[in-house]
Amino acid sequence: MILVWYLLNIYFNIYNKLVLKAVPFPYTITTFQFASGSFFITLMWLLNLHPKPRLSLQQYAKILPLALIHMMGNVFTNMSLGKVAVSFTHTIKAMEPFFSVLFSVLLLGQVFYFILSGPS
Repeated sequence: MILVWYLLNIYFNIYNKLVLKAVPFPYTITTFQFASGSFFITLMWLLNLHPKPRLSLQQYAKILPLALIHMMGNVFTNMSLGKVAVSFTHTIKAMEPFFSVLFSVLLLGQVFYFILSGPS
């Protein structure tokens, strides 16, 4: 399963780069990608292929900022893929775990303890 996900992600990124070269409109492409995903999950709900979540307004209010941040992340990734090499975009994206830890410490006050054990 992980191998399939990895291979599909590689294909997606390379194909996305080709599309952005032919259609240099990252906002339009991102909107189409999200609209396609929305269409397919709605279809799955209507056909009872996947259970529709029952959320309260408070839960939607909590999810909305995360959804907007996720969407902007995809927009910026598509903008990057349209301007620079796929490898450079992924080098930058590879720094996400570092910044996740940094912002978790700064914004959430979480402290991470790393235990490095050497040879005994």
